[in-house]
Amino acid sequence: MYFYWGPEVTFLFEGWRTETRAQYAIVVALSLVWGVAHEYVVALRHRRGRGAGGVLLGSGSRAEALSGEDEAGVGHDGSGDDESRADSMVESLLAPPPPAEDGRPRRAAAFLGRDGHALATALYSLQLVSSYLLMLVIMTFNAGLFLAIVCGLSIGFFLFGLERSLSSIGSSDLC
Repeated sequence: MYFYWGPEVTFLFEGWRTETRAQYAIVVALSLVWGVAHEYVVALRHRRGRGAGGVLLGSGSRAEALSGEDEAGVGHDGSGDDESRADSMVESLLAPPPPAEDGRPRRAAAFLGRDGHALATALYSLQLVSSYLLMLVIMTFNAGLFLAIVCGLSIGFFLFGLERSLSSIGSSDLC
């Protein structure tokens, strides 16, 4: 397989074929906009999973344990020992989240509420479907569509991804 240039392309379904340069230009423009919209959904999901100030919902002592620092930026053990900090991070990942103010155990749905969890699931599903469909469009091996999608995703990340890029430095989440 190899990339090719040209206006003749089948866009996802057999009935969606471009034969003229005008049709091809519309499909390329739609692919670019789709890439931007995809990044908006990713950013929206990321924002919904965070509370005020960009703190992960349900965090607190767990988030501090993950970073190994308290709010003042001082390590919990004060020694700066990386091994003990790594141990506390592992323990915090395995430990259940702290109970809510009323003493009941927290659950993921409690952070977003029932309606919020349904919306988060819908956004995740939308992102998943969009990711796979974008991949299928790229697999047409049409260079114009490939560039349009990459440019759209890049523009979308530039417009909507600042918060995500600052909070996930070192993460390998690309989708």
